[in-house]
Amino acid sequence: TKELLSYYNLDNRFKDVVDNYDGYHIGKWEIFNPHSLLNFVSRAVEDDSFHCKNYWVTTSGNAILKEMLIASLEDAELKQIFETLISGECTKVKIDSSITYDTMMESNSAIMGTLLYSGYLTTIESFEDDFYNVKIPNKEVLTCFINLVEELNKSKVEEKTPIFIKALLDKDTVSAKQYLNKLYESILKVRDKTSKENNYHYFLAAILALNPIKGWRFISQAESIDGYSDFVLDGDDNVIIIEEKVVSTPKAIETETKKAFKQIEDRNYALEYETLKVSNILKYAIIYYNHRAYITLGDE
Repeated sequence: TKELLSYYNLDNRFKDVVDNYDGYHIGKWEIFNPHSLLNFVSRAVEDDSFHCKNYWVTTSGNAILKEMLIASLEDAELKQIFETLISGECTKVKIDSSITYDTMMESNSAIMGTLLYSGYLTTIESFEDDFYNVKIPNKEVLTCFINLVEELNKSKVEEKTPIFIKALLDKDTVSAKQYLNKLYESILKVRDKTSKENNYHYFLAAILALNPIKGWRFISQAESIDGYSDFVLDGDDNVIIIEEKVVSTPKAIETETKKAFKQIEDRNYALEYETLKVSNILKYAIIYYNHRAYITLGDE
């Protein structure tokens, strides 16, 4: 891959290519998605600033993944697996290697096997009894997951308000924090000391996206007049705006909380909803430190 990029004077795009198209493992070899890599190079030679495009979505209708995500809405264990994967983490699952078209939905191990052999997952580590650590291989495939989750939310929603959203609506930051931190303890690995803001963003996006609410709209990276807020949830004359930050020391929590609220105000994240006379606009700062969330409600 390096030789290919170098041949076309695209050495400076190697990191972009790794982030978007790398991540597969076959034996001891690390493999790029050749279809996407070659498509990218063919465009980038004409314009070296060409953005890494998602070519995965054009290779199939993603019908298999869609069926798996639908199944996860009815299965708590499978839902947690997908929440972990979409957050960018690896998770330990059992893989059924003898799947057929007729059996690929029979069990969670069959579903994981189907996703692995279809290229939606890659193995990181193997264990006894057909258990593996797996993860979504790259940004290209992760985008497919997120887009399909958002599509499903438009057609399948719950009447009951999820615990986390209810806590935010009730201005109960203690319950909201307890809920998130319980999930972090069970999903985000303590051994991972390098989590960036995007890791937490994808994690929370997975939680919100896999728990849709009837009559509500969920937007990740919502566009405002002067920028993009991390999350907006709106429905039933309520709006919840969430801004996230990651800190490396406990002393920085208060400072970054103030910065988050200042960003919400300076970039007019709430202006659209204020103009529409939405009666209840709630602004939250979520600060992550050492795999724990610290949630603060802003002034109304």
